[in-house]
Amino acid sequence: MLYTGEITKQIKVSTEEVAVELKARGKIASIYNRGNAPVLVSFDKSFEDVEATGDYRIIDAGINIIYGPDVRVTCDTIYLKAASGTTSVEVTGYKEGHVHVY
Repeated sequence: MLYTGEITKQIKVSTEEVAVELKARGKIASIYNRGNAPVLVSFDKSFEDVEATGDYRIIDAGINIIYGPDVRVTCDTIYLKAASGTTSVEVTGYKEGHVHVY
């Protein structure tokens, strides 16, 4: 699958779950926690569904997780939640695209 059309979103996150829809299935390139509190991240599943199993990622303050070109992190919706207080998160990704050969 080819990915095109970079998407970058700046998201304010609190202890209440935030769901960010990508509008079209997309590949996540990076998630940067720009704030001062750890942020919890879940792909395509709400925290209500994953808190008991721990099937989510914790990104500490100031950490930028970069997924390489060989890593396929795809989702329709990203769920974010701050461990405490509020934080700011930057998510960069790409939409699925199609190439037409003529």
